[in-house]
Amino acid sequence: MKKALSLVLSLALFCALAVPTASAAEPPVIGLKEKYTLVGGEQELKAHSGMEYVEEAYYAAPVVVDLDGDGKLEVVTAAYSLTVADAATGKVKWQVNAGKDRSTAYVRYDKGGNAANGRVYTTPIVKDLNGDGKLEIAVAYANGTVSVLDSQGYFLPGWPKVTENGRSVWALAADDVDGDGKQEIIAGLGVEHNVSLYVFGCDGNLKPGWPQAPQGGPLPASYMDGIYTNGIATGDLDNDGLPEIIMPTDNYFVNAFNGDGTPVMAGSRFQSSPQDRFSFGGRIPWGAVGLYEDYNRELKRDNGGWGLALDYESLAEKGRSGTYGPSMTASIARYVDVDGDGKSEVVVAALIADRTNALQNPSNRDWASVRDTKYATVYVLNQDHTRFNKGSYNWENIPTNQICSTLGAPLNQSANSVSAGVKLAPLVADVNGDGVNEILYNSFDGKVHCFALNDTSKELEGWPYTLPNSKNGVYEMPNEPVAADLNGDGKLEVLFTSWISNAAGTRTGVDGSLYVLDGSGKLVTRHKLHSSIYEYDSAKTDNGSYAAPVVRDIDGDGQQEVLVNTLHYGVCAYDVTPGAATQEPQRVNPNVQRVVVNGNESKAFTLYTYMLNNENYVAVRDLAWYMTDVLWSQKGIFDVSWNGSINLVTGRRYAPYPNHNNAVECQLRFVGPQPYRMGTAPVLVNGVQKNIRYFTITDANGGDTSYYRLRDLAGAMGTFTVGWIGETRTATISTK
Repeated sequence: MKKALSLVLSLALFCALAVPTASAAEPPVIGLKEKYTLVGGEQELKAHSGMEYVEEAYYAAPVVVDLDGDGKLEVVTAAYSLTVADAATGKVKWQVNAGKDRSTAYVRYDKGGNAANGRVYTTPIVKDLNGDGKLEIAVAYANGTVSVLDSQGYFLPGWPKVTENGRSVWALAADDVDGDGKQEIIAGLGVEHNVSLYVFGCDGNLKPGWPQAPQGGPLPASYMDGIYTNGIATGDLDNDGLPEIIMPTDNYFVNAFNGDGTPVMAGSRFQSSPQDRFSFGGRIPWGAVGLYEDYNRELKRDNGGWGLALDYESLAEKGRSGTYGPSMTASIARYVDVDGDGKSEVVVAALIADRTNALQNPSNRDWASVRDTKYATVYVLNQDHTRFNKGSYNWENIPTNQICSTLGAPLNQSANSVSAGVKLAPLVADVNGDGVNEILYNSFDGKVHCFALNDTSKELEGWPYTLPNSKNGVYEMPNEPVAADLNGDGKLEVLFTSWISNAAGTRTGVDGSLYVLDGSGKLVTRHKLHSSIYEYDSAKTDNGSYAAPVVRDIDGDGQQEVLVNTLHYGVCAYDVTPGAATQEPQRVNPNVQRVVVNGNESKAFTLYTYMLNNENYVAVRDLAWYMTDVLWSQKGIFDVSWNGSINLVTGRRYAPYPNHNNAVECQLRFVGPQPYRMGTAPVLVNGVQKNIRYFTITDANGGDTSYYRLRDLAGAMGTFTVGWIGETRTATISTK
């Protein structure tokens, strides 16, 4: 009966979320079922007071790999701590603090601020870095530390290293850029100057020419700046047999460097002259080509790519072609063969801003202000930096909001983020199965966009996908999309996670989700991410994810699983259930819920609850105790008893009061997430049967506790109503 009820409820949820259009094929039925949660969130499960701290996770996606060569997969994940767990079960194998290895005892972080510099903004790299046939882990932190550890969690000789002044590492990559047979570790820093790229050998020493080669002298200059996304790509741009380093920086240039720190040259199509200070043998480097919306402006390279000041060209003379251009602050680059001809291109998503204000205020370094940002687009660049144009695939004209009305401005901006906090990540994949790749990217307009290679004027039919929770001052933002065949039907699905914000930067009461779309942009399934277990802060604790989901068969059952590193709930793993709707979680999770009665703060209390599908369920006897405690003889009180079924009697004090008290019974009765069973027996309210949704948890001694939604209890008893204050996540009870 439990399974049947679960399936009915899940199918109802699925149908509500994924209604196909009459003119298109129905999306496949693919469900998600919780496998495990909270990996890395805590070393051992325990009863929670609601004040414990869970490390925030940022842009680090989980890495699934057989780390120690024992034939079993591990999941490597980073928040502040670096965690290695068994991939099949989620059981933690070891953890280390930021910048430490296992020779230092692991200490759990708290919310006192000692963890902030240990944030991880990049996905750990797990590769054989030193050529010894074993895997190593490279990880970088917000305090500028770069660490390389062996598969057991101990530093390799020469590590860790700290970059200049401990500036945050926002980008991390590894490749053999000098051809010595070993991987170099590439770190990009969030700095406000042009020395932002470090390349280390696997022995921890800086490679010759790094940080990037000095400008001037025999070498041409490149416009480097800070790096604020994990957006570095590597690939052989100049066909010398060695990969080059490609990265967008905090301006409107994409830089490229050889392994020795010298700049990669752009093609001869870009204008240069002997007087051009960037000219090097009649050619200019990648990092001296300023990008514009208009390709002709880009080719001209006025003022070395920066454009002419208003003293030399008025706004009227410039027009849109001379004022609209990208900011690469939030850009991520990919090096990928977009058309299958064996030659890779550089694909980079970027926001487009109107530079008018910057031209009028040249002393303002932050030229892309909040009000200037117009939309996000994607560039496809050849190996010589010219725009991709081959046959029917013409990307010299990028998608713009002039011709493509689906490209929107940021939904929510702050003075610190013109991209609304969104990192723009392109995906190149054949999502519609026509044999030709499409280009997808997430954007700050709350959409995931998709363009065919042969048409930049409009999006692929069925796209973009607009996230549903952007309403009433709440904004839902998509993260990096990935593509995978989840159900083995030979067709790719598109997966991404989301996170929530508002203009005030406070709690909204809404959590992000894991989304699965089919290749035509239709919703297949959506799984809401768990709310934060801990109520340690009234601000910015909506749960969500900034990181890309990862798809792997982690337990060897022949079916894919999906892993998500969430903001406030550790790593969560989900079984993919082809042909079945998204299922109820296998476990419910502990939480706390604050309740205010009749708007009177003196009549407020906090209930220990368990959460199912992002909803709090309360123990009915706890609610009865508190209602008696704060109301005593007023309307709204009720008694609870048991004689083979649960009996609720309204207007009567809870009989065990006061012996059933806060310290003994009104507390969390169980340790950590718990298995549960949905209730089937009716509840008696003043002798009348009522069917109310509830679940039951059984303790180690065989004792049962039943948990109900507040609003269902209110509806059954009819003596009070329940409301919700989303900003503070407070439930309200108003007695009748």
